[in-house]
Amino acid sequence: MKGRAKTTRRGGSSKPNARCYSKSGSSVQNSRATAAARKPAYARSRNTVYNPTKYAATVKHKFMTNVAQTAVKNSSSAKRVGHSKPTTTTVSSKRSTGCYTKSGSVVRNPRAYNDSSPKSTTYTRSGNMIHNPAKYTAAVQNKSITNAARAAVKRNPSAKAFTYTASLPGQKKYIGMTTNPLKRISDHSKGTGAKCIKENLTAVTITPHSSVAAAKKKETKTYFDQKKKMGIEKVRGAGHTKQF
Repeated sequence: MKGRAKTTRRGGSSKPNARCYSKSGSSVQNSRATAAARKPAYARSRNTVYNPTKYAATVKHKFMTNVAQTAVKNSSSAKRVGHSKPTTTTVSSKRSTGCYTKSGSVVRNPRAYNDSSPKSTTYTRSGNMIHNPAKYTAAVQNKSITNAARAAVKRNPSAKAFTYTASLPGQKKYIGMTTNPLKRISDHSKGTGAKCIKENLTAVTITPHSSVAAAKKKETKTYFDQKKKMGIEKVRGAGHTKQF
């Protein structure tokens, strides 16, 4: 019908109100005829509309512009969400030795604790006596490290590679990179990993990366950061595999 701003609902948008009204508030069905008859027309806000046809066109144009801007904004938001970086989770093993005193206190260094007195005995958390603290501690820590490697893969399914910082006795560190943390950790435990590692790992921190290149870059950076912090005799990895 002439004089009315005809619009359709697009993407859930509301219709623009471009209708003109009489002074009493009734809707004017033919704004062009009303204008020709020199009868006053009003907007819904009760403001006088001097050119009903132009008013309807202006309102419709403003409405369509807002719809277009909203569509562009929503598209940009969806694009950002679609290309957002996946969340990554760094996983660390527990540092517990699994050894306790008879009273239940944690023994952080079983070897030193046993050497302090011939009568010093360590126990499991459940209270069972440990006959070989060093062997028991190695088994507990190896299990924790293996679980950390398994968790790193499970929690980061989109990761292409991983870097890891392994702790060794004597406050030594080994920095490595792998695409298969579980296998790499297993190799270290069997003594078939890095040639410079001759002792059991005591703890490990594993970080996922989106590419092998990113992992190698991080491995190198971590190595030099740790070397600067701890000294060259305490850190190996990133291609530097001289015996400790």
